[in-house]
Amino acid sequence: MSTTLSHQEIAVPPQLLSQRQFVCWWGVIGEGKKVKLPGGGWTKELDVKPKIDKLPINPRTGNLADVSNSNTWGTFQEAVAGVAKWHVNGIGFVGIKENGLVLADLDN
Repeated sequence: MSTTLSHQEIAVPPQLLSQRQFVCWWGVIGEGKKVKLPGGGWTKELDVKPKIDKLPINPRTGNLADVSNSNTWGTFQEAVAGVAKWHVNGIGFVGIKENGLVLADLDN
């Protein structure tokens, strides 16, 4: 299956595109309940709060990704395909010390 990339790829530096450190993310509002994930698994009970939780999603399985387990990450292409397949909100990059990069989260 071929996935056509949108204009979003242009904003991703080539140094990151070559890394297998991408996840999808899914925004949910915690209501003190478990939430069924797009891939069929379940979260733990999410705290009640007004702000959205951005859950890291494994782009291949649709279940939770673990930022400390690289087996749950994927390539940029897999993350783009995962957003479409699992109907989640976006793509994230897992920063690790070994990359020697400084990353900042600028969405807030």
